[in-house]
Amino acid sequence: MRGGDIGFANEETLRQNGFPPELVGRLFNSMKVGDITEPIHFPDGRWIIFKLTNRQLETKPLTLEDVKGQIQQGLTETRQSLLQSALIRSAMSEAKVVNHLANDMLKDPNSLGGNQSVVPGATPASAATPAATAIPAASASPAASPAATAAATPAASPKR
Repeated sequence: MRGGDIGFANEETLRQNGFPPELVGRLFNSMKVGDITEPIHFPDGRWIIFKLTNRQLETKPLTLEDVKGQIQQGLTETRQSLLQSALIRSAMSEAKVVNHLANDMLKDPNSLGGNQSVVPGATPASAATPAATAIPAASASPAASPAATAAATPAASPKR
């Protein structure tokens, strides 16, 4: 026994070790995995409670053919795990992180990284207003004011 575990045993082995015939019959016929017996008194004076933890059809040693599929599956899973780990390490070592927001702010310190400008002393709400609202809307008609037309075209120098 190993800490109370008698391991796998067939009917003959149990009978040879002094197990009562009615217990052997119960273990092999009527008990289900997980069932527990009442305390059983042995001829040598011991009282023992049994729990059926597992059933095994045969007690023969496993051959290579018996475990071949398990070995193949274990090797395949190990290879997949190693490959996945190597791919992740490779991808992380080759990855390049670029902070475009910080680069834009370094190029133009008056920018918050977006299209808005930083106005000294302005609150975030007033700085977020579009610049188009500060400029009066021009008429969409071709007859714009002469001052607006003159400002939009360069002045011609008079000929002498």
